[in-house]
Amino acid sequence: MTDSNGPDHRATETPNVVIESPRIRRIITQIMGTIGAVIAVASAVDIAAPQLDFHNWTYPVAAGFAVLTSYYGISVTLPNIPKR
Repeated sequence: MTDSNGPDHRATETPNVVIESPRIRRIITQIMGTIGAVIAVASAVDIAAPQLDFHNWTYPVAAGFAVLTSYYGISVTLPNIPKR
């Protein structure tokens, strides 16, 4: 885009978007945040209450969640951050 002052060098709101829809990115982020909070609370309850034994599922779920969250951050969030 050009105008009388030359080319338009303004940054776009989403420069390198992998998932174009802000609504979808927001929903995915909300879901991931909720899952992370549930895992954290379940782990804390498991540690605080010796009669409960959640670690057989909280550890693998937390590990898998960490992998998915890292992948989302690297592949979706990071490319959407302007370089300048």
